[in-house]
Amino acid sequence: VGYAITAPVPGDPAIGLAVPIRSNGRVLATISLRYFGKVMSEKDVAKRYLESLRSLAATVTERASRR
Repeated sequence: VGYAITAPVPGDPAIGLAVPIRSNGRVLATISLRYFGKVMSEKDVAKRYLESLRSLAATVTERASRR
C-alpha cells in the first residue's frame, strides 16, 4: 500500500502524510495526518506514523467490507 506526502504550500507550515483506504482495487478514501514540516522531516514522520496509519486504514477497510 502506498502513501503520499503533500508538497509544502506557501504560507502553510503544515504538511500532510496520507494513506489510501481501498476496496476491490479502488481508492475509496484517505486518512491523513498533518504535521509541521519544520519540526519533523518527511523521513521521520513516515518512520514514526506510517505503520499506524496503514494499520488504521486496514481496519477501516476490513470493517467496511463487513457491511
